[in-house]
Amino acid sequence: MTVSLLYGLHNSIMHTTAFSEPHSYTSIRVVWAISILASYSTSILSLVFTVTRNRNHMRNMLSIISCVDSKLLHKHLKQSVYMQQRSHILRQLMVMLILHISVSVLCELAFYSGTWMCFVYSVSQNLATVTNTVVILQYVNIVLIVKRRYQYIRHLLSEAAFTDDFCTSTHMYAGHPVILDSDALFLSSGYEVTDRDACNVCPIQVLQIIYSDLYDVLHANSKTYGILILLNIMAILTNTVQSMYFAVILIKEALMNDADFYVCLKGATLLSASFFDLLIFIWLTICCQSTADEVQDTIVCIQKLLLRPNRPFWSTEDLKRLLSQLKNLKVEFSVCGFFSLNLQLLSGSVGVIITYIFVLNQFN
Repeated sequence: MTVSLLYGLHNSIMHTTAFSEPHSYTSIRVVWAISILASYSTSILSLVFTVTRNRNHMRNMLSIISCVDSKLLHKHLKQSVYMQQRSHILRQLMVMLILHISVSVLCELAFYSGTWMCFVYSVSQNLATVTNTVVILQYVNIVLIVKRRYQYIRHLLSEAAFTDDFCTSTHMYAGHPVILDSDALFLSSGYEVTDRDACNVCPIQVLQIIYSDLYDVLHANSKTYGILILLNIMAILTNTVQSMYFAVILIKEALMNDADFYVCLKGATLLSASFFDLLIFIWLTICCQSTADEVQDTIVCIQKLLLRPNRPFWSTEDLKRLLSQLKNLKVEFSVCGFFSLNLQLLSGSVGVIITYIFVLNQFN
């Protein structure tokens, strides 16, 4: 597999340097070369890290999460939670597989020339795409698993303070249910806490230990996948720029010059490939942003608890201790210290892509 990726990298760079389309400016060739280098470097490093430093990463993360669940979840809830997690992962794999197969079929129809070199290049390109997507899947699923635990803790905090009217609309988080509608693509909406769980409230010290463990999981996850996520984002953004640029050129020529169906197919294929890359990037940033927002919602919940004079479970000092810990252990998804994965990165990146494509088309 590594040899195939290296061969595909060599062929891609050679094809980029020899590309002689009239609209292929030096700037777009540079962007294209960066996307190729970033994409293949990510896949090759992923394979190398899988058998070296990241070999036990997933097992260690799941072990810590299992310890957290033993403190946080009741035995009758664990099995259903784990079954939901498995179904979510399988659902994500199915969606990504269907999208990837659709884009790959379009690419074969539009660009396959029938030569042996083209076949090997196509195989290596698909291997690189699949490997990079699996890396993001692994990273995001750890984030979503931790997010689910944050949601459950916030639910317990809110429920403990409002045990008497928890089932009524006066609950202070009635407008913020445990599972948000925007998470329906990734998280099940059927995970609820029964009334029996309200009677078993975790001590503050246990909640502090749980938060510390979850923070360690996110920190170790970002540290392990940092360089791979950085290269993945570079590949996604640069590939989106050149794919969208050539797609706009082809579609514009097809509309203005009454070109044949083959030219339109090429443009549509490049657009679909760029939208697939952007979808992965949007999904990655939204999952990270929603997890960070969940911690902020918990901070707001604790601050509102401190305003209530009659708290049946926890003292003011206990809540202040937990609040101080949450503020100090700020959840951010840093990528090698260069930037954080959030909606600001998403909006800025999309704005730069659109602006760059407009500038290139004006020169054209």
